[in-house]
Amino acid sequence: MKNWKNLELRRSPVKNPYYRIEIEGGPTHSSKKKMEYEYYICDFCGEKIKIEKDIEKRTGGVVRIPITSHKNLVLALHNRCLKSTLAEINKIYGINV
Repeated sequence: MKNWKNLELRRSPVKNPYYRIEIEGGPTHSSKKKMEYEYYICDFCGEKIKIEKDIEKRTGGVVRIPITSHKNLVLALHNRCLKSTLAEINKIYGINV
């Protein structure tokens, strides 16, 4: 089971850039990089969620789950992880989402 209480304090999931090295660096100069894409890390399974502009290609995204009337839990989740995450959160917080 995850520790969802630690994720309450986070404002939003972090976007991580993925770089591809174009020119290798040497001992005196750094390598040149090009950003390929950005991704989130799923809070349930820990795998990459690639941020796509096309809706049909998306495998997940950011979800806001209301915990109380004034507090939301913001998570990055895959589509396949959503049901099991909601089931765990319902058990922990005693709510029905």
